[in-house]
Amino acid sequence: MKHYKSDSTVVAWDVVNEAWENDGSKLRNSPFFAKLGAGFIDEAFVTARAANLNVKLYYNDFRANGMNVESESIYQMVKGMVQRGTPIDGVGLQLHEGTPNPFPPVAEIAQNMQRNADLGLEVLVSEIDAHVCDGMTLEQQKTWYNDVIAACIAQPKCTAITFWGASDKYSWLSSFDETNCDGKSPRGCLWDSNWMKKPAYSGVMDALLGK
Repeated sequence: MKHYKSDSTVVAWDVVNEAWENDGSKLRNSPFFAKLGAGFIDEAFVTARAANLNVKLYYNDFRANGMNVESESIYQMVKGMVQRGTPIDGVGLQLHEGTPNPFPPVAEIAQNMQRNADLGLEVLVSEIDAHVCDGMTLEQQKTWYNDVIAACIAQPKCTAITFWGASDKYSWLSSFDETNCDGKSPRGCLWDSNWMKKPAYSGVMDALLGK
């Protein structure tokens, strides 16, 4: 942390990443949890703030976008952090949608954003892609991207969006064996394998332009 303290291009840190089990029932048995207990999360944020007063500090996780057990566990965790005065600036939502992850209704994503915003926290779409191997058409993918980006724009506390890959040619999904793709291209990005803009690209641009 001290190494990057003088680098003004570093504006935020993902202080703790994916600390919860996929079902949201408990914290993962990570080396940090095993050695320090549940308090390691607060300790990490306190240490990060002490190292640099100027960067934003975020918690980041996946399968916690809508209203489910995991998002509730994370919400209660960050709520407690805020109440204890633990330095945290926001929550990152990883929207990797499609098998093995569920597709929560966009209204639930917006609801989850709002309750975190009500704590005074920023909300980031920290990672986003959506594969089509569960039967989604490219037009449906376009609509989904449009609706999610529009939900972020409508939320004043949603401050950033990071697309997880640009072209389908280099998507991490192509080597991820837990999808329902059966050898087909997952096609989760905004550009296809030939770097041609897909309908999803138009959906994102329409949302950014308020269409």
